[in-house]
Amino acid sequence: MAINFNGTPLKCLHTFPRGSAPELHVQRTQFAGVVGVSQIVLGVGGRELSFEVWLTDASFVTAASVDNYRQTLDGLIGAGGTLQITGNAPATFGDCTFVGFEPTGSVLPVLGVGMPVGTFWQAGTLKFFQLTPD
Repeated sequence: MAINFNGTPLKCLHTFPRGSAPELHVQRTQFAGVVGVSQIVLGVGGRELSFEVWLTDASFVTAASVDNYRQTLDGLIGAGGTLQITGNAPATFGDCTFVGFEPTGSVLPVLGVGMPVGTFWQAGTLKFFQLTPD
């Protein structure tokens, strides 16, 4: 499986996306002398999408190369476009904004198990916001 944002593959292994429920836009009001509240439902808004990831690539031959890639990801913050997941469970999420990469640990050397040995990796969360959920 791969994550592509605006047609560019992101250098990571990842879990399935976690998505929050779309935001409910509602106005609630209580009137004097009336028991309970009234509400006007205005529709739904966007939602958060996130992926637990391991930044990894054959080009990450030093810890600094992982840091350089994180800076590349930082340059995408605020960019909008289409998020695609390929592989066994493909999915497409349109109208997404990249929120950022949040590391959950240090950059570590690869010792095997699914990543190129002799390279480095870092765990974290890729975060997106979908403006108009499908």
